[in-house]
Amino acid sequence: PRSARKESSAASDVYKRQTWTIEHVGDKPRLVVISDTGSITRQELSGLEGQRVKAFRISPDRTRLALIVSRGKQQRLGMMRIRGPRITVDGWREIPLTSSSGSLEALRDLTWSDPDSLLIIGASSATGLFSIYRVRSDGSSVDNLGPSGESGPPMRLTAFARRDGTTAAFVSEAHEMHLFQGAYRWPALEGESEHVAYPG
Repeated sequence: PRSARKESSAASDVYKRQTWTIEHVGDKPRLVVISDTGSITRQELSGLEGQRVKAFRISPDRTRLALIVSRGKQQRLGMMRIRGPRITVDGWREIPLTSSSGSLEALRDLTWSDPDSLLIIGASSATGLFSIYRVRSDGSSVDNLGPSGESGPPMRLTAFARRDGTTAAFVSEAHEMHLFQGAYRWPALEGESEHVAYPG
C-alpha cells in the first residue's frame, strides 16, 4: 500500500526551549516537538481529523494551544489543553467568532495579546474585509480593532503578550509593517517587510 503523504505546516512556536510545529499525515494533523537536544516526538491531535492547521500559538502561561484550522473553505478558531510533564495536547474546543459586523468565516493568523485574549486576522461574512479582532479565549467578546481601509489588508500578525496594554504589529498584503496605537490606529513604518515578530 502507498504510504500516507506527510506535509509540514508553516506554523511553529516555542515551548520551554522546544520547537513545536504541525505536520499533516493523510487527513490527520500531528504535533511535532523538537527538543533543544534534537530529539523528536510526535502526537496526533485528536478531534482535528480531516482538518488542516493553518496557524497556532502557545498561550503565555503554557497551558493552552490556540489554533486556526480549515476544512475546505471553512475556517475555525479553537483551543486545546497542554498538560505535562510529558506533554499531552487534547480537548479541542471551538471558539465562536461573532462580531458586531457578523460572524468571522475567513481567518489568516493569530497571536496572544495577553494571558486571556487573542488577536486574530479575520473577515466577517457581512463585509468580506480582513481586520484584526481581539477575542477573549472563551469567545465571550470579539472586538474589531481595524485597521481602516487606508492600509492593505493584514496578512501576518504578532504581539508581545502582557497584562496591561497591547503591543502588536502586522504586515499587510502590500508588505508594509503597521504598529498598534489604538483601535483603528495602525500607522505604517517606512520600508517593506515580509515577516514580523516580537521576542519572547
